[in-house]
Amino acid sequence: MPVSVADLLAEPSLRLRALSSHCHDADRRIGWVSTTELPDPLPFLRGDELVMTTGMLERDDAGWTRLVERLAELPVTALCFGTGLVHQEVPPAVVETAGRTGLALVGSPVEVPFVQISRWVADRIFAERYDAVR
Repeated sequence: MPVSVADLLAEPSLRLRALSSHCHDADRRIGWVSTTELPDPLPFLRGDELVMTTGMLERDDAGWTRLVERLAELPVTALCFGTGLVHQEVPPAVVETAGRTGLALVGSPVEVPFVQISRWVADRIFAERYDAVR
């Protein structure tokens, strides 16, 4: 079975929290994971990714709104926003725009490295593909 955002949230070792009501939609399947701090990551995305960021690049509310709207339009599966490094909380513009656009938004504490999340997703994707081939 493909890995979903709900599966990700259910894994206690990842300590993730749902920040939008769209995280529990049954069709939120993760095809891959992409970590980015680019001003415009969209040219490097294909859709169906879990996009992870710490928000290291300074953006005003309008900049955050534009980014989340564009991610939702692509569409990516979800945005995972890491807190505790640059931002103590996810910027309100990100939360509001994710809710309005239907984007699943997940919060991640700084104590859980993005590579841990990436490996968890990759292990499940590879296991699914192995089962399909077997």
